[in-house]
Amino acid sequence: NDFSAIADLNHYDERQGQQSMRENFLDNQSSSISINQSEVYNHHLEVPLDLAFNYNLTPNDVLSAKARVNYNKTRRRQNSEQTTSIVDTDEDVNQSTSLSHMLTDAFTASSNISYDHYHGKNRYKITGNINYRNSDSESLSNSQYTYFNDGSTVADNQLTNSANHALNATISAKASNALSKSVLLNSSYSLNFANNYSNNSVTRNDAYDAANSLRSD
Repeated sequence: NDFSAIADLNHYDERQGQQSMRENFLDNQSSSISINQSEVYNHHLEVPLDLAFNYNLTPNDVLSAKARVNYNKTRRRQNSEQTTSIVDTDEDVNQSTSLSHMLTDAFTASSNISYDHYHGKNRYKITGNINYRNSDSESLSNSQYTYFNDGSTVADNQLTNSANHALNATISAKASNALSKSVLLNSSYSLNFANNYSNNSVTRNDAYDAANSLRSD
């Protein structure tokens, strides 16, 4: 008989800064240049737990099981700014700024249990599996676009809430029977169950965005 338990704690933080420049050339027109600057911050936390055991009930019966539980937390923040200007005149054409946040919590659990019975050269086994996942995510994006030619400014604010749930279960039975010294009969039966739910709700400029929202079950 044996039993094991393993727990971990994984964490990291990441910061990135990027700057890019792109120049566009068009026939018989002045060329334009776009400068983009962005800052990205990523944070991730993961806590997994693994459990396992094997137990000899009798000399002919063995019970074993495995289970894994995992929790994840992710956070992402990005700030970017882009300005497009005419090269010959240094005249600004447009400018955009955006700030986005995303926060995700996820929980997963899986388990496997099996029972083996040996009777002479015959073997009988029953196995059960369960997998579950639950995740919730919230994303917020605030953007502003300024067009200097006509002096207009457009704001685009989006809030997205996503919820996902998944449950999968399987139970199976297997038998191996030795009919003779040269004939072995294997038979099995399995039953599967699955349920998946997803809800993606989008709000844009304080109004529900039905075209980009979806719910399925």
